[in-house]
Amino acid sequence: MTKRLLLLLPWLAGAFLLLGACGGDDDDDGSNEDSDEATVTETPQDFLSSAADEIEQLENFHFLLTHENGATDIVLDLAMTRAEGDVIPPDTLQADVEAEGPGGIGIDTEVIAIDDEVFFGNPFGGGFITADFDIGEILDPVGGVVALLRNAPDDVEYAASETIGGVDTQVVAAAFDSALLEDLIPGADPGFQVEVTIWIGKDDRLPYRVLLVGPLNEDDPADIERLIELSSFNGGSLTIEPPE
Repeated sequence: MTKRLLLLLPWLAGAFLLLGACGGDDDDDGSNEDSDEATVTETPQDFLSSAADEIEQLENFHFLLTHENGATDIVLDLAMTRAEGDVIPPDTLQADVEAEGPGGIGIDTEVIAIDDEVFFGNPFGGGFITADFDIGEILDPVGGVVALLRNAPDDVEYAASETIGGVDTQVVAAAFDSALLEDLIPGADPGFQVEVTIWIGKDDRLPYRVLLVGPLNEDDPADIERLIELSSFNGGSLTIEPPE
């Protein structure tokens, strides 16, 4: 065990005690920009609203959150850099989370949320702790994305059409006040302009990507980018159980 890790052990023990108490060319991701012409007939607001309706009706889907030039501060003084998992709307989730703790130490853990109960994995001692916080303090892919789609500003507009993984999508873009993103990203404070781009299937009306460019609070780097990718919609039978 390194000296650095020994120095961090008091913080780790305290943290878990507290928890127990409380567009472009073809590329590798399959994207291809087709044109700058909008090919859907409803207004952008109605198009986004229909996407919100569709995601609420899903039986399950997969999600991936990644960052460029920063991280998202979550519970226990952790800075989340990546999260990937599965969701059963409206409030059941399993996710593998990568984060950094004080001193930059890497933390890999698992989070399970079922209804109002959240289980946080102990990356050192094993097992899970029942957490006294809401899943929105980490990431809420259902409620957060739905709120984003329903609260778009009046100047939202269509951008290019793109093909993502064989799916023909319409790109919608606008500058959002960061207050409108608080249901999606924890720690979002009002007063910051964030460039938001959303890729929605033209036929299925499902959101495949959400890109957030810009800080959500004064601690975020000016050039931070957050990318949320959704996939495997209704991808077969999925069961998420509480940890044993």
